[in-house]
This record gives sequence, structure tokens and C-alpha cells, in this order.
Amino acid sequence: GGQSTSNGLDEACKAATLIFARGTTETGNMGSVVGPGFASSLKEQLGDGKVAIQGVDYAADAGGIATEITGGAGTTAMVADVQKAVQKCPDTQIILSGYSQGAMLVHNTMNKLTAAQAKNVKAAVTFGDPFKTQALKNIDASAFKTFCASGDSVCGGGSSSGSAGSASTSGHLGYGADAGTAAKFVKTKVTV
Repeated sequence: GGQSTSNGLDEACKAATLIFARGTTETGNMGSVVGPGFASSLKEQLGDGKVAIQGVDYAADAGGIATEITGGAGTTAMVADVQKAVQKCPDTQIILSGYSQGAMLVHNTMNKLTAAQAKNVKAAVTFGDPFKTQALKNIDASAFKTFCASGDSVCGGGSSSGSAGSASTSGHLGYGADAGTAAKFVKTKVTV
């Protein structure tokens, strides 16, 4: 369930804010493979009125895969979303998440945030993450979970850090199966 587009940063401040970056060629700003399902699961875990959902508006095209190795337009957009959230809602607890190319944005964004901005980021979750072997900067390792399905060559197939075994039975396209587990993890990191 959930929508392929979500612009929660335009709404009233909530206790928590999910900023999610979709994968390559996915529609809307949340995509369809895992974004909407993860957002729905978060609302179930934290309470519907407790979490704002914001998808990152970026092209998510094939060309972006190369530029996002170091940080391209998508990273710039995600950083701007974090800055907007912190500025508008200084007390909101930010959850950064991304799938596939969107997962690369999460890594790059944490690299580019100031220490003050990064303080608001309480949890980070990636799915099918090409950078899964890289530690996330500016956040405690215990606050980062990455899901990598067996048979998913995008993230190197299997072995997820943060001991998050993926429930995906369809490789890179099956991460909707991990939405509930991911949301339960986030619940342990934020206070609503």
C-alpha cells in the first residue's frame, strides 16, 4: 500500500520524518518496490499522525547511477530535503532511506551533511544498496540497517549488515517483503 508520491515536508511538523529515495526508473518520488510499503509500515509502527513521508524529487535515471558514485543531483536534492526538514521542524527525528540508486543517495547525503544537520538523523535504512559495505558517516553504526537479498547483484547478493537478513524471494525487486522489519528497526531508534 501507500502512494508513489508523497510530500510530507509541505505538511505540519511530525515527531518523525521519513526522507526516501526511490530506485532507478521508478515512478513518483517514492517508487513502488519498497518506498510506499515502508512508509505504510512506519505509520503502523509509529502512529499515522507521528511520521511525515517525503520522497526525494530527482530523476532516478540510468545516467544518475554513475554520477551518484560520488554524489550528483539526487544527492543534492536529498541534502536539501534534510535541510528543509531541520529548518522547518528542528525537533523532528529524521529517517533516511533509499532503494538501489536511492540507497547511494543516503550514503552521499550523510557524507555531505554538517554535524549539526546529521544530529537529527536518528536512523538510516537502505535496500539493494550498491554501497552496502561502506559504513555510513555521521551516524552510529547501530542506527544503520541495510537489506541485501540473496541473488541481488546490485548489492553483491546476500549478507546484510546490521544483521538484517532480507526476506526478498525475488532478488532486487522483492524488498517490499522487508518493509515491516525495517519499520520495526526504526521504531527502536526514534521516540514518538
